Amino acid sequence: MVLHWLSYIGADAMFQTWSYTSSHVEADAMSQTWSYTSFHINVDPMFKTWSYTGLHIEVDAMSQTWSYTIYHIKADAMSQTWSYNSSHTNVDAMFQTWSYTGSHNPSIAIWISNLFLQFNQEFYHIKSHHPYS
Repeated sequence: MVLHWLSYIGADAMFQTWSYTSSHVEADAMSQTWSYTSFHINVDPMFKTWSYTGLHIEVDAMSQTWSYTIYHIKADAMSQTWSYNSSHTNVDAMFQTWSYTGSHNPSIAIWISNLFLQFNQEFYHIKSHHPYS
């Protein structure tokens, strides 16, 4: 079994932005499988935007299947817009089948709105109690 994990955190104090990216690769030669998972979070308090993107790929050479899933959540408090997009592709070479599922769901807006407002409250609470702000 082989594992690889990579993470990156970026912060810009001048523009008060931060981002976090992480990826994980796993391979198992015995079962002939491998997977790749990645996600990215980006926050910009100045423009009151927040986004989360995730990706997962899984391959199984023994059963000749693979799947690909991606999703993206974006919140913009200034323009009061929220969106959720996702897609999933599944392929089975043995049975010669494949499927695709995609969605765009604005009804998740209440959950994202509450999450984003909570983030803003925490950020400004920390900022207002910081000795150099």
